[in-house]
Amino acid sequence: MVRGKVSLNMVITAGIAWIAAVVIAIPISMLLAKPIHQMYLESLDFSENSVGNKAGEEIQVAQSIADMEKMEIFTIECDWKPSTTVKIGKKYYYNLYLPSGETVAALLNKNSIVEFKNGKVRLPVGKWVEWKHNKQETEEYKIYYGEGYYDDFSHYVDMLGDFSKNTHITETQGRILIMVWLPVWIGIWFFLRKKGVQKGLFAPELMRRKYDKKAEESKPVDDVEQWFMSTYAIWTAFIIYCLKLDEGDISLMVGMPKTPIHQKKIAKMLADDWDIANGQQLVNMVSELTSSNGYSGTDRASYAWDWCRSMQLIGCSYFCDYIDRAQMREMSCLVGKKIQKEFSSWDDLCENYLNGFARWRSSIDENPQPAIQLRNEIYQTVKNLEKDNPYQIPFRTFLSETVYPQY
Repeated sequence: MVRGKVSLNMVITAGIAWIAAVVIAIPISMLLAKPIHQMYLESLDFSENSVGNKAGEEIQVAQSIADMEKMEIFTIECDWKPSTTVKIGKKYYYNLYLPSGETVAALLNKNSIVEFKNGKVRLPVGKWVEWKHNKQETEEYKIYYGEGYYDDFSHYVDMLGDFSKNTHITETQGRILIMVWLPVWIGIWFFLRKKGVQKGLFAPELMRRKYDKKAEESKPVDDVEQWFMSTYAIWTAFIIYCLKLDEGDISLMVGMPKTPIHQKKIAKMLADDWDIANGQQLVNMVSELTSSNGYSGTDRASYAWDWCRSMQLIGCSYFCDYIDRAQMREMSCLVGKKIQKEFSSWDDLCENYLNGFARWRSSIDENPQPAIQLRNEIYQTVKNLEKDNPYQIPFRTFLSETVYPQY
């Protein structure tokens, strides 16, 4: 498979998943935004005399750092509204000039400033908060503002409180959208990838080893399995030719790697042509094809045609996971030994197989000659292969259900 094509399919899959996730996530976020935003607001402290709220007459007024250190909450009254800010770290602080002449940093909710007719202002409710700095913040402060810019750099005045966290409902909806969209996108993406793998659009990136190991199960493990495959090599070459398989390989069972897309194709063929969709249906069909009464007839051409097709169906059913490898070997050995007993060589078997095919084709087709000629040409091509020639293995190979180590 072309790597570029795989990459393009991956991009298309991700794009489709992205759009689908947005379509699903938007109505969900809109539905959840209002109740979640309300719960969020209820968790914040906007109560009377809370930090950042408007300061009432009962709130003590601080004049200096010493006053603020003694008070749990306080306010400050002055003749000006704070306007100058400095950036330290990631936050912007207002410069707060106390009546005592001292300067400190403050986080300020400007919406809670009370202005009096005489020009004075009362700042929001505040508290004196410890201010911890990392090394970078300390160095920035010294470089840009001077080491003595604030009279106390270890604390700041918090007159903002939870008001900094008071967001609009659209912000909550946006956050929910992201939280919902991401898992939905991942879920859809995995679903589409799975379907894409099954359809052969691309091989899986996840669990690739398991995928590759599964694909290699169509390779014969010894000469016995190679012998099984040789009995239906003409059919295998025909399937590769008909399906125009890029990955077609006559040295593999059924002529292709054992991947989901190929399994699906073979399963469809078994169901459509043979009504086989499980192991028991296979057993029943093979029993009919190898019956002592003969399925197509009792001559050698019929035997070759029926028994080679039995071997083919066993291989295909193993390929589709209807039976396991042990069952495949057991059933193939039984049919294979009948073949070795009746026929003397690969030529003898294949010639009778082709005669049986010609007779069957003539019974169902008004013009059978093209199909008969194609099957004969395929046989001659396979027979003359220099590499992976299925008929190089001895016809009298000992057939064993057990896999023996190769030495």
